[in-house]
Amino acid sequence: MDSRNAPGAARVPAVVIATSGTSGEPKGVVLTHDAMKASAVATTDRIGIEDGDHWLACLPVAHIGGLSVITKALHTGTRLTVIPAFDADIAMS
Repeated sequence: MDSRNAPGAARVPAVVIATSGTSGEPKGVVLTHDAMKASAVATTDRIGIEDGDHWLACLPVAHIGGLSVITKALHTGTRLTVIPAFDADIAMS
């Protein structure tokens, strides 16, 4: 059995991600599989992702902004390009 589908798997930690530390030292925040999926579902439903859409991940994937782009692409099965930093030429191509 796939461990992601096992009873209680939704509450199992999926990732520990660093906060920005705006209120002090950065902290590790544990996000569950359910939390990651809920974020992907809510965002992609709200903006209306379609089959031909293409995600651009140009933020550090060690932070939630970068990682969430990847999880949204995986959730929707849409194209994904990962680059180390924003590049206008790549974004517009």
